[in-house]
Amino acid sequence: MRKALLIFILLLSSYANADSIIQRLKDEGSLVLMHLYASRSFYDFSGHGNHGTPTDVHFAGNRGVRFPASTSVITVSDSPELQLTEGTLVVFGEFMSQEDTERIISKRDSGGTNYEFYTTSTDAVVYDGTSARSVTTDITGKKYIAINIKSGEKNDLYIDGNLKATFFVSQTFTQDDADTLIGNSYNNGNNLQSTLTAALIVNRKLTASEHAELYAELASMRWPSRGFFRDKDADSTDGRVQFATTWAAEESSGLTSGWIPNTPLKISSGTWSVIVEEVDGKLSKVLRCDSAGIVYLDTSIVTGSPTNDAYGTWEWWISVAINTYPRIFFVAKLADAWNVSGQYGYILYPNGGDKKVWFYESTNGTVTVKFSTASSYLTCSTWHKFRVTRRDTDGQFTAYMDGELIDVTGGSGSNPVTDNTTTTSSYIVLDLDAGDKILLGSLDGQYSFVKYRGVWAP
Repeated sequence: MRKALLIFILLLSSYANADSIIQRLKDEGSLVLMHLYASRSFYDFSGHGNHGTPTDVHFAGNRGVRFPASTSVITVSDSPELQLTEGTLVVFGEFMSQEDTERIISKRDSGGTNYEFYTTSTDAVVYDGTSARSVTTDITGKKYIAINIKSGEKNDLYIDGNLKATFFVSQTFTQDDADTLIGNSYNNGNNLQSTLTAALIVNRKLTASEHAELYAELASMRWPSRGFFRDKDADSTDGRVQFATTWAAEESSGLTSGWIPNTPLKISSGTWSVIVEEVDGKLSKVLRCDSAGIVYLDTSIVTGSPTNDAYGTWEWWISVAINTYPRIFFVAKLADAWNVSGQYGYILYPNGGDKKVWFYESTNGTVTVKFSTASSYLTCSTWHKFRVTRRDTDGQFTAYMDGELIDVTGGSGSNPVTDNTTTTSSYIVLDLDAGDKILLGSLDGQYSFVKYRGVWAP
């Protein structure tokens, strides 16, 4: 985990320091769109909220995205800062072919055109709504393709950070409210045949030196390839993390079966999405329940010790929607993990109705209350951090919320509380309702759904 955290820190430092061209463009407000598809998301890292919505787009691991179908496209809703008469359009990726009418970035629909950047088999082309201007070039095998545009001036084409060509004739660009499309045209059939790692839009022309810097910075970015950390070594001297989910989960929607992409979580029922959201000030990948259901984790794939998996420390962040009733089976014994009505184990239950936090012991689905808080203890639609520890010496549980011992004053039972009814665990089961959300991993690697060896109190 420490190694992975270092990768995150190096990644963030690549555009969060004074020498970063990306950070300088962000600081001056000229970077108006920055999609980093190797992050497995369509989030706009520029800070302008110009997030992408994918249609028939596939992730290519942490290399970026592909556009395999005639309908494949990333759509960015129109916003004033994307309506340009001057700017720079940049894409970074693996350009392994160059075919006719492959759209790179297009701000055009049936009602009008602001700008459109595409290729033919021999040329790079810019269309302004009236005329198409081109220069002969070959982008095959290249990584960085960029075009400088300004109404009334000649366009400049940059390849891999260097000026490749200046167009022969100037063009006139007129602002238009069409959506911005990446990887295809508004009428489909012009899908890009290459893998895109990143797409950026700047509201001014970059200089030659800035293009060189930007190419170098994009080429140096690294993202995690693993969807979760795991450590099967029983020797606890080399670290305390048994497993943890990460930022590397793929942004996706409408998931109803199979694995949550690039995570150890599997869908039993319901509909799910992975989204990007800020949690406690940290940009994070989040699992959102869209219709009530269950996802679960088979702990044997990451730890392989049912006894150890029933003791130690569990930590997660959850946002409970109003009037929902999510149950976190952090210890679940039965092989049919989805059978919560007959499960053995332990449940933390942050109730979105009375806003109490309940702690249950479950025997064949029959629950015994070990403790509960007073009403209105938690706040709905707000992120709360939970940590539960269990000693292997006597089975004593201690539960925390937001770094503080959960207070049972005005509720029932005690915290800490001791129970050793169930001593093995094979699963973690998340039984959520629509609107409930679980954090998968923050961009800086600090937050995740994590299981530790041993007892680690806040």
